[in-house]
Amino acid sequence: MPAASLSIDATLTHTPDRGAPLVGEHQAVEKPMAEQPVYVAPVDFRPGIEVLPPSGEKARAAANIAAIRIVRGIEAEDRYATAAEQAVLGRWSGWGAAAGIFDLRKPEWASEREQLRELLDDKQWSQAQRNTLNAHYTDPAIAQAMWRAMEQAGFGGGRVLEPGCGSGTFLAHAPSSAQMVGVELDSTTAAIAAALHPSAQIRNEGFELTHVPEASFTAAIGNVPFGDFRLHDPSHNPSRLSIHNHFIKKALAVTAPGGYVTVLTSRFTMDAVNGRARKEIADKADLLGAIRLPEGAFSRVAGTSVVTDILVLRRREDGQEMTARTKQFLGLTYSTVYQDGRQLGLQANSYYADNPHHVLGTMELGRGQYAAEQLVVRGESGAALATQVEEALSGIVEQARGAGLALTASWANTMGPTRADFERGLTRARERGQAGTTIATLSFDPQATEIRTWNGMEWEPVKTRGAKQTAEWGALLDLRDIAVALIDTQREDHPAAERAALRVELNQRYDAYVERYGLINRFTWSKVADLTDGQHDRALDTLLAQWRVSEGSKADP
Repeated sequence: MPAASLSIDATLTHTPDRGAPLVGEHQAVEKPMAEQPVYVAPVDFRPGIEVLPPSGEKARAAANIAAIRIVRGIEAEDRYATAAEQAVLGRWSGWGAAAGIFDLRKPEWASEREQLRELLDDKQWSQAQRNTLNAHYTDPAIAQAMWRAMEQAGFGGGRVLEPGCGSGTFLAHAPSSAQMVGVELDSTTAAIAAALHPSAQIRNEGFELTHVPEASFTAAIGNVPFGDFRLHDPSHNPSRLSIHNHFIKKALAVTAPGGYVTVLTSRFTMDAVNGRARKEIADKADLLGAIRLPEGAFSRVAGTSVVTDILVLRRREDGQEMTARTKQFLGLTYSTVYQDGRQLGLQANSYYADNPHHVLGTMELGRGQYAAEQLVVRGESGAALATQVEEALSGIVEQARGAGLALTASWANTMGPTRADFERGLTRARERGQAGTTIATLSFDPQATEIRTWNGMEWEPVKTRGAKQTAEWGALLDLRDIAVALIDTQREDHPAAERAALRVELNQRYDAYVERYGLINRFTWSKVADLTDGQHDRALDTLLAQWRVSEGSKADP
């Protein structure tokens, strides 16, 4: 996107030329050499709560393809989207309800598949295929209800995170006082989100690679991705929680004390037999309330059917004790139901046993998303469900405010933008440089002749044992960087000449290293003389005396 001053209140001034093709028509039009591109002002897309994507697999696929064509066009012309183009982009719904386009065994999708293949490179195609399984889009009416709850809780402005933002349903319904930061892995979806919401920062990266200071946000909101897989994030997910729990835990870490994290998540955050994820969440935040949605909650938009929960969490402030409700959230309750003449056992979070009115439907056993027998919720959908959600959230927030647990985080207690880059617009990891850098990564600065480590906000020097060790570490880090670059070119099928050049460079650097320092895996045998019994006893007495003093004092060990 062009570097322009952005304003949510900016007005759209673009008027299409008479006779110009309608949006969706893509035909070559020769322009006079002297003609200048028409300026398009950046304006955020503000839809209502109506569902914009069409119904039906083929219609959704066609809408998605049209959206990709639009975003490719505005990228090529380096401009913002017009209102008419945003209307096309707003019909994007991902590939969950049109997964047949990726199935080569289905000839009926051949035409759409060919069109899509022309628009996506190999990496984008793979991302789109993966997203058919775990990308869930939110009904705008539910997103609006969640935002209203946040405002009722006390949100009056500040920086707000949406991890896994998709094309931006929550961005579209954010109040004007919110400075939105969305994180989206899929590059196509991220580009669409940026075109729809130019006042937001859209970070095209995996959330596990998002490095911002703790307490950077006043709140977080969104629909986290679901799945039984884990991402490598040693700073925020050392215990390797499933992706949905990882996202929640990390969102809490980067939200300021007193801030709310209001998210849609898999029911397994609440219901998993292994309570480790709930324990780690409860270590940082209190559960103010939860709402269990029926399995059709997403079907209006994404065309997929899953059982989900809305969690309202509050980052605990220093000195506050864990609430009784949060302790209840840690446990499960087993109950017996009679269904189809059978006596069946249901397992759900203890919170729902005490708050059955927050289950918006009837829990029973049935066939879930992946055909296995599991808990399902039968209930309302559409406008009726949105009304139920808004009423339930309002009650949760009102009770929290009465208990002194309002949303109190503000700009004043969040880390300033000088500590992290929150410029508006689409930003990709490569363009931002360190966005994809893992905390504790080492690098060599040849100008300063020093080893540095990335702390999540900046590079800081590492103390070494002198110039000789610094030089050897620098040579090793150079070898690492060349090897990683070579692997990337092989994985992404770069030209053979590029791969060959990197191999030559790697071989030359390795030979130079071995000649100067020796083999990388070299070692030296160290022989330690055996201790006599007397030496052993004296050493043990000394260590015991030191331990007693360290645990007490010389006078009272």
